[in-house]
Amino acid sequence: MKKIYLALMCMASLTIVMACGSGNASKNNAEATADSEATEQVAEQGKAFNDMNGVEKCAEILKKNFNLALADIQPDIEFTEQTEGYDHFDGNTTPSATAVYQKKDGTAFTADEYKAWVGKIYEQTKKLSQDGKNVEGAAYVETAAEAMKEKSLDDAIRLGEWNFRKDGKFYAVYIHNQSSVKTPYVDATIALGIQKKFEDAIEDADKVMR
Repeated sequence: MKKIYLALMCMASLTIVMACGSGNASKNNAEATADSEATEQVAEQGKAFNDMNGVEKCAEILKKNFNLALADIQPDIEFTEQTEGYDHFDGNTTPSATAVYQKKDGTAFTADEYKAWVGKIYEQTKKLSQDGKNVEGAAYVETAAEAMKEKSLDDAIRLGEWNFRKDGKFYAVYIHNQSSVKTPYVDATIALGIQKKFEDAIEDADKVMR
């Protein structure tokens, strides 16, 4: 579900950007370039963003875009990190941060270990939230009140995602426990979320494509 959701968000983000119109193209391109350059400039100890490895990129994106440290989302058990570190959604100059963790002994996370890891991230985003809570988000609800309904940790784990608001914007967290694959792992992605009802975003996209 996460992949479908992210793909749809990618399309929605792209078409919303296109809707700005050609009259603002130069301004938008300049702003996008500035955003990109600001993100990919020297981060730690003079190292350029493009010269970092995946874990370093993930840490940098977490810090710059979400005010989180890598330690804030790491499991509290022995693990290995295998991640590309970040990604860009088309049309969105804010990169997401993706972290992938495997237990050092190669076994799957137990239910308790997974809940403890997700709970750690859940508490961190709750602290970041301007509302002091994690919420449903705007994409799949009918009203603003529903979007701001608190999402419990159990529901976040069951559904594999939650949102939190910061600076007036929804940010989304997506989680997975891939326990049945040959080499089990868990992953978490933090990204700028959808800011309006998903059907409305698709309708906007439709209008642009006509």
